[in-house]
Amino acid sequence: MIRHIRILFAILALSITSAATVSAQTSLKVSLDSAYLLMGKATPMHVELITSSSTQGQLLVPKDTICDKVEILNALKADTSDIGNGRIQINQELLLQSFDSGTYVLNPIRYVQGNETVASNRLVLKVMPVPVDTLTTIHDYADVENVDRKFIDYLPDFLVDYGLWIFALIIILGAGYYLFRRMSRNKGETKEKAIVIPLTNLHCRNLTHFVPTSYVNRGVNVNSTPDSPTFCVNISRVASA
Repeated sequence: MIRHIRILFAILALSITSAATVSAQTSLKVSLDSAYLLMGKATPMHVELITSSSTQGQLLVPKDTICDKVEILNALKADTSDIGNGRIQINQELLLQSFDSGTYVLNPIRYVQGNETVASNRLVLKVMPVPVDTLTTIHDYADVENVDRKFIDYLPDFLVDYGLWIFALIIILGAGYYLFRRMSRNKGETKEKAIVIPLTNLHCRNLTHFVPTSYVNRGVNVNSTPDSPTFCVNISRVASA
């Protein structure tokens, strides 16, 4: 029984010694340029970590807020440098910002190395309110600036933005209307074909109205058609007799 108690105490002593060794080798602290911050402005918080280069660890930095109503605006890239004797130094800056006035105690930054966690010191930040004009001084409206206007400034916005497209659409519609009217006109026109009558037949047709009965006695066949060559020859003979 006594032997087991001794072993337990030895393990506890070894754990405490290793933790003290890690704490002695690792140093984590934070600092501010000023403990006062104007509301809405940003201030950097400096993080400094010194640890052994032979051991692996992770620096835990919050992403959004460092405490209630104090935001982390941006986390700059960490800078690592070798300071000798198997030790490295990691420096990083966090930009803090707050929009609510008051005094805030910032949460610590932590560094995890194996089963051990090292926490930084805690800082106090006082956010000052922005002075507001109490309207004791009446401010008049500023004068209207004279702007060098161009012709395009007087056009409606839709015409300025889509003027070229509207112009192109008008041209396309006009060309389409012109082609439609021209095709309709050509389709509606009907070309009348002239009937060509030979000159001889035309004269023979006219002579049929003047054939006297005496021509029949002379052997003219008036029953033949006026278009036939026989009729025209007979009429010509009678006329020359």
